[in-house]
Amino acid sequence: QGDIRRGFINSPNFPNTQNNINCTYDLQILKPYQDIYLYIVDMDLNGPNVIGQSCTKDRLIVRADDGVTEWCGRSFTNILLKTCHKSVLLQLIRSSNARGRGVKFYFEFPLFGANNFQCPSNYIIVIHRAFYGYGNRCDYTINDCTSEADHVYRTCSGKQTCSISFLNIVTLPECNKSVAKYLFVGYQCLPTLTIVQSTYDLCSSQTLNLFGS
Repeated sequence: QGDIRRGFINSPNFPNTQNNINCTYDLQILKPYQDIYLYIVDMDLNGPNVIGQSCTKDRLIVRADDGVTEWCGRSFTNILLKTCHKSVLLQLIRSSNARGRGVKFYFEFPLFGANNFQCPSNYIIVIHRAFYGYGNRCDYTINDCTSEADHVYRTCSGKQTCSISFLNIVTLPECNKSVAKYLFVGYQCLPTLTIVQSTYDLCSSQTLNLFGS
């Protein structure tokens, strides 16, 4: 269907979803390791009879991140998942005596590779850390394999705004030549002399007493 970056997915004839169905829908990413955001806009499926009981009749099955989760009952606008795995498989099961409106989702593939950083007027960017990473998720977690992104320091340090692209496949020699799943950038906005006008001579042999308000 072409280059589709966002849209809605509804159960058949939502909100008057038909009964006695078992259907699947596969969301596949446009490029390697691109994020998929999936939101529940409205879900109204038969819930379990007992609190804590698993969904046994009408249910939504989500397969992503090498795992399977089941959903039932009622839910309004809420994020369902974020993943950078290659696909998300949605399966809707409705019994012959199902009740409820069904399900409605919103999905989005954010513009891949856009990393924009901006500070207020009279502030500049100071990069704390910038690296490419590889792990089980789309963002940094402890024990991920990382590789410093030196070009981010050179490109962004001292500027008010900066944009770093992550459009190409980046291989990481430090991570057995794995392909980076994300680019992490931690930065801070520092004031310029326009905001902070106090300046001191390093060689003035003075003691500077710091105090807060």
